[in-house]
Amino acid sequence: MAQVMRLTIETKGQMTAMWQKNPDDPSLNDPASHSKWPAYVLDAFELEEAAHDIDEALRSLVGLDWPDMLSIEDAAGQRPDSDAEMIALARAGQRLRQALLNSGSPDDKTQRVLASLRACFDEIRRDSANGTEWRVEVIYKGFPDRDPRTIPWGLCFETASGEDVAEDGPDPEDLGPSGGFWCQKYCLAVRGVDAHIEKVRAARDHEFVEMALLIEKEAGGRSRIEESLQQASHRTRGAEKANEFIAEEPHAYKQLLNEVVGQKQRDTYIYLSLLSEERLGGKGRIDVPEIKRLRGRESGVVMLVVLDGDAVIRGDRGHSWLENLMAIAENGLIATEVDVDNPALKFFGFQALTHILKSGKPLIKAIHDFRTLTWPIGLIYGVYCNPLHIYVDPPRLADIAEIRKLLQERKNVTH
Repeated sequence: MAQVMRLTIETKGQMTAMWQKNPDDPSLNDPASHSKWPAYVLDAFELEEAAHDIDEALRSLVGLDWPDMLSIEDAAGQRPDSDAEMIALARAGQRLRQALLNSGSPDDKTQRVLASLRACFDEIRRDSANGTEWRVEVIYKGFPDRDPRTIPWGLCFETASGEDVAEDGPDPEDLGPSGGFWCQKYCLAVRGVDAHIEKVRAARDHEFVEMALLIEKEAGGRSRIEESLQQASHRTRGAEKANEFIAEEPHAYKQLLNEVVGQKQRDTYIYLSLLSEERLGGKGRIDVPEIKRLRGRESGVVMLVVLDGDAVIRGDRGHSWLENLMAIAENGLIATEVDVDNPALKFFGFQALTHILKSGKPLIKAIHDFRTLTWPIGLIYGVYCNPLHIYVDPPRLADIAEIRKLLQERKNVTH
């Protein structure tokens, strides 16, 4: 079992950080294995600047000449040279890590806390190099009511040596899928304070799975979430009826979403492809508090949502997405860290979803494997939930193939 460093972010007035080592593992008897550091104030400006640098680097990465990533197997060996973009991302990630392990406060007590914390991370880095597995989890205690609202913590970066990124960039191994980005090195995930899961869930029965795909269409410069909804229930319908539920009218969106999310017996997996210049509002707004109300807190039912295309987590479409989805224990959320408008990456998130469903592994392992498989473009996805509990038997492969066919048709029409 991995050892854990838990970071709790609180945003009452100032943004503070508090670290705990192995807070939930009583099997570690050594008191030093359960260290807890006092909270310290983060430099919000420095965090925001680092997050901005990461966004710029990701935009450059997304803008490269990628092959069609709806078929990642076919894209193998065709991916563009991304060395310059990855070096820029590493530099930005190092700046974010430095901002996280430093403070704008000059007082001696804070500086002693930070010196101890940085020494601990040096030990963790050395332990990891020697095969000890570590995980970092970030918990939002309350949700930021001012900028920076969300930070791509998973893209913190450190070199294997612990030194700064060299002028000509880090060692190539540091830039690989087992290198220095915290989302991979420490399987970092962000979650809400209420989403505590005691253990990894057992395998899920594929006959208790509902899938919903919502595809946003740009029409006349305005976005329409309701353009298409694909629902494939593996209990009553097979792939031959995969096109049975398609919403072409705006009012059909909520009706069908309520049908999928409102049921209490089956796990729900929702994929939303979001892309628009103009932000969605008004009656068509996706209402996550309503999803939370429909879903309830019943035990044993999982909901996984993949948000693709638009970096919704930044708050561009309101802040209820992250705040509410992170607060439901039996759920998962994967979201892009950057706007994705490259046609070759349209519906790339569907690949992330199907890889998770087919992997037979907890989400924390499945998304790590997906990033490795699609390296480095898989870095655009962050995990915003407790990552330990999503573990399902795969839906029927015929259903996934049918849905992929539908997405390819949509992609051909829109591009």
